[in-house]
Amino acid sequence: MNVLSPQELRTLHQEWQAAGRRYAEQRRKVIEHIRELMEIHGIRDVDLVMETGRVRSRQAYMHPETKESWSGWGQKPRWLVEACKTQPLEMFAVQASA
Repeated sequence: MNVLSPQELRTLHQEWQAAGRRYAEQRRKVIEHIRELMEIHGIRDVDLVMETGRVRSRQAYMHPETKESWSGWGQKPRWLVEACKTQPLEMFAVQASA
């Protein structure tokens, strides 16, 4: 088993931290670019959810007055069923801001 000196351990730790920072910055830039493309093409986060049929842990629909929400999973809540009798489902889509 190789034993690292304290200096080697510090150096390795600094390299590991620098790699983490580079990864985080690269990821931030990719997300920024994706958001720019989505804006250009008029695509909202909720549109992606509707297209794939998958919902992550964020709400997809919200009642404008009561602020009740529905993630898109499971049966539609009563408030949304009633509201959709007079308005389309898309009227309650939440435009996520993350």
